[in-house]
Amino acid sequence: MQSKTALKPDVFQSFSDIDKRTIKEKREEMDEDDIALSSLSNTRGWQVLNEYIEHLKSEMDELITVAVASGNDFEAIGRLTVLVNLAKEKLYAVQQRVADSKDIGDKAGV
Repeated sequence: MQSKTALKPDVFQSFSDIDKRTIKEKREEMDEDDIALSSLSNTRGWQVLNEYIEHLKSEMDELITVAVASGNDFEAIGRLTVLVNLAKEKLYAVQQRVADSKDIGDKAGV
């Protein structure tokens, strides 16, 4: 039997707060991680991984489409949509972390 209790908002907030880095405005100095990620961004491996991340995000969107087309109730669709968007946010964060390091590296001449 399906539970009729709603997920508490703090559950989603906890998931959303995973691995939040301190945002430094207009960072131009590179640390070791930035150097590693900047050099990664110029490889075929990153291109392949980035394309795979985009594919995963598309598949997650398709899950929602299938749930709607299958006639799932709004509660199930809403729950799936929230989880999909949280997961996509984390995948985007990976992509953005590499892009930010590349930008900093480009400005620093690395």
